[in-house]
Amino acid sequence: MRRLKELILITLIIIIPCKVMALEGTFEVECTPAQVMPGEEVSCSIKGTSTDTVNNISANLSAAEGLEIVGFNASSEWASGEVSASNDKISVYGNGTSGNFNIGTLKLKVSDTASDGTLNLNFTKIEYWDSLEESNNIGNKQVPITVKNEVLEKGLKSLSVEGYTLGPSFSPETYGYTLVINSKTFKINAVPANANDTVTIYDIVDKTTPLD
Repeated sequence: MRRLKELILITLIIIIPCKVMALEGTFEVECTPAQVMPGEEVSCSIKGTSTDTVNNISANLSAAEGLEIVGFNASSEWASGEVSASNDKISVYGNGTSGNFNIGTLKLKVSDTASDGTLNLNFTKIEYWDSLEESNNIGNKQVPITVKNEVLEKGLKSLSVEGYTLGPSFSPETYGYTLVINSKTFKINAVPANANDTVTIYDIVDKTTPLD
């Protein structure tokens, strides 16, 4: 009877399934500048996260017509990295990293004849190879690059304080002014050169809280 109980116990241990936690991760790409003119270059910083050790990373890479892949530099966290021209694939190899990590920097160039609009950079079949040398699918990532022929205006278009005179007079190339105000209330009129920009005024000491 005891022998029978031992066999039943062994059988139960064998058939109980083991739950294996799969690797979870992210793949993020930030390209600067976000808006470019034809002929300019774009630098894309690629970063990732992982709940397990990652030894290798690979992703298929494709760029819209008018966007040329110039090169790729792997982060120092990896022993090597490359972009394969034959199959448009980015790869890095290392001794294992986890948590938050840098993957590398991808260099792009916009065609001299590119029209205004959005050119997409696509990463597909992103895979992280874990400590067991098993592949984990992280998904796909699309990054838009905005092309605009006109020069992006920066700075201020005008600056004035009602009832007072700036010293020196306003100029888009001047970044410092002196003004003595003898009132507790005053009104500053500041118009950005780019209509999409927002002007915020801060105290020279407290640079975290905007002034009214």
